[in-house]
Amino acid sequence: MTWEQVRDSRNVSFGNAPVVRERSRTFHRTTRLERDTATDLTEEVLRQTTEALAMVLLQAAIEGVHVTFDDLVVKLRVLALLFCPDPYSHAAVWNHCAVPLINAAVVGQVRARLDRLLPLFRTPWP
Repeated sequence: MTWEQVRDSRNVSFGNAPVVRERSRTFHRTTRLERDTATDLTEEVLRQTTEALAMVLLQAAIEGVHVTFDDLVVKLRVLALLFCPDPYSHAAVWNHCAVPLINAAVVGQVRARLDRLLPLFRTPWP
C-alpha cells in the first residue's frame, strides 16, 4: 500500500515548487514518474526503497529503537528526497537531506582511496 501511494503521488506531481512560475526554465511539464523513467530510475527501485524504508520505520516504532540513530537519519533523508516534489527548491530538504547524503558518499570514497594509499607512505625510504 505504501508504494502505491508514493507511485500515485509521483504520477500526478509535476514537482513544481510553489515559487516556480510556468514561464520559468525550471517549470516541469512532465510528471515526476515520467522523469524518473527518463533518467532510468525504475519503478522497481523506487518500490523496493520505499517499502524497505517503511518497514524499518515501522519496526523501529513497534519493537523500540533497535536501529541506530544514524541509520534512522539516513533512511529518513532518503525518504524525504523521494517524497519531496522538488528538493532543489526546498532549502531544508536540500541542506539537511541531499547535501549530507552526498557528503557521506564522497567522504566514504575519499577515505577508501586514502586507506589504499596509506601503506605507500608507511614504507621506509630505501
